[in-house]
Amino acid sequence: MSAPFGNPIDSLTVTTGAINPQAERAVIAALIRDPDGRKILDLRITPELFAMDATREAFSAIRALILDGIQPDAATLRRAINDASLIEVETSLQEHVSAANLPVYVRLLKDSLRDRQTQAARARLVKAVAAGCTPNELRPFLDSIEQAQAGMEGKRRFLEVGELCALPPTENWLMKGYLTLDSLTVLFGDPGCGKSFLAIDIACHVATGTPWRGCPVKPGKVLYIAGEGRNGLSKRFRAWFERHGEPPRNIQICTVPIALTDPAGIAALVAEIQAMPEAPALIVVDTINRNFGPGDENATADMTKAVAGLDAIRNATGAAILAAHHSGHGDKSRGRGSSVLRASVDVEYAVEKFDQTVQVRC
Repeated sequence: MSAPFGNPIDSLTVTTGAINPQAERAVIAALIRDPDGRKILDLRITPELFAMDATREAFSAIRALILDGIQPDAATLRRAINDASLIEVETSLQEHVSAANLPVYVRLLKDSLRDRQTQAARARLVKAVAAGCTPNELRPFLDSIEQAQAGMEGKRRFLEVGELCALPPTENWLMKGYLTLDSLTVLFGDPGCGKSFLAIDIACHVATGTPWRGCPVKPGKVLYIAGEGRNGLSKRFRAWFERHGEPPRNIQICTVPIALTDPAGIAALVAEIQAMPEAPALIVVDTINRNFGPGDENATADMTKAVAGLDAIRNATGAAILAAHHSGHGDKSRGRGSSVLRASVDVEYAVEKFDQTVQVRC
């Protein structure tokens, strides 16, 4: 089966180095002792930070319970995780009696993840060389190694408050006032409300760098993951470029569904994206339902896996992730399915259609 974006190199490599069991257990214990969902979101604690299968499964279950407002105790976890993960939970609580220093342990996990990513990037380079790639084709692999190594150097644990106040704003706008890089944004609404129309409009504005509704736009490469509907997409994209007098460019479209709930599939997708000559600025997933994969979007555990898939793509690429989603069956003021999604996004926009007007509200 060919890769979604047509990359001829199978660059998926799994490494087992750079594991920090103590930090993983410390984070597990801290979240059980102080189950504050805001910490998970603010510190961007995601399953990929955990290298051990048992602690990764335990964290996913703990996060799902916390975000649903359920206390993650032994009884609730016993029903959600296997024996190996339960043993890790018990070991974590024995080794770490306090919830203090969670940010420090999370930073250690992120350092370990960068180390693993560096190892994986080196392995992909070796594989590319063995496949006979040209120097130009090898450049992205070398760049990925340099980027991973750069992220590991010169990290201090503490900043003086004066240094913190002197830091520039963290918002890195892709579309001023609406989209930032390294973020997860959801557009939700009823079928036919214009979600895909709006997503295509935003994608084309980013691809061409043209202002969107008067807002400055930083030009960049766009990946549009539709999952299906090649003919309909062709008409919509052609109409946009003709209407704006721009030549079609800077967008790659995937009409093969991805499975957000499948970690192996997401890892393969991430590896393919990282091997591209130019990193994407915007990745559109249209829709979450089409690209959900195995599972039920109403189930907390399955939606948690899907969010982890979106987070993995965002963390690996630094791109703005824009996901189109259907509104709830009963409650039209929120996206459909488990509340885990709403709790995990950076921004959520409701899309409504009135006659020929599409309205967007935050």
